[in-house]
Amino acid sequence: MKSIKQGRPTRKQSSAKMLKALLSSGIDPESVDPCAILATIAADASCPATARVAACRALLADGAAKAVASADVPNDGLSRRAIELLGRVGGGAN
Repeated sequence: MKSIKQGRPTRKQSSAKMLKALLSSGIDPESVDPCAILATIAADASCPATARVAACRALLADGAAKAVASADVPNDGLSRRAIELLGRVGGGAN
């Protein structure tokens, strides 16, 4: 009988395992600030450059999304499409 080789865990399995680890260590997932974590990664010179750049991009995208959400933008189809296209241009890989 052949043994069944397991591959990587699914995202659902990984998330459940991580949540269990957080809860067992006494950390409340609601108290975790993702922007603070990204800022820490972006400022940590010992992190790989690709991780720091990715953290900076995520922070910039989050800031742009908040600015657009709070801006007084008309709610017509053309404006929504323009904002969507601008988001794609700013978030692309170099």
